[in-house]
Amino acid sequence: MATVRTQTARALGDSGGLAGASDAQKQELAEALLVQATLIDVAMMELAGNGFVPAFRQNP
Repeated sequence: MATVRTQTARALGDSGGLAGASDAQKQELAEALLVQATLIDVAMMELAGNGFVPAFRQNP
């Protein structure tokens, strides 16, 4: 999870797009990212309920 956080922060920082964004635009982006993270979390919980084990959780 920390890797994804680092990659996301780097991508947003390197693009320079946030530097010129207003507070309202930054808030809108944060809310959109929260919705996406929630949707991913719900999907993963549903898959886990069906016996799905993601590759990163499987033992070699």
